[in-house]
Amino acid sequence: MDDADAAVESGLIDLSEFSLQELEKLSNPVLQEAVRRVCAEATDPRQVVAGFESSLADAVP
Repeated sequence: MDDADAAVESGLIDLSEFSLQELEKLSNPVLQEAVRRVCAEATDPRQVVAGFESSLADAVP
């Protein structure tokens, strides 16, 4: 089996079939708050959470 075909095991619930609007309607306050935060950050990104810069030019002699 190729590594790309291997399934990723996770304890997380797969919610990819649901829209953010559907998830926000569920009666779970923690999930509702998480959805609100994701929506707010997507519409008004105020800070960079992570950055990455890579260069192989310095590593090659």
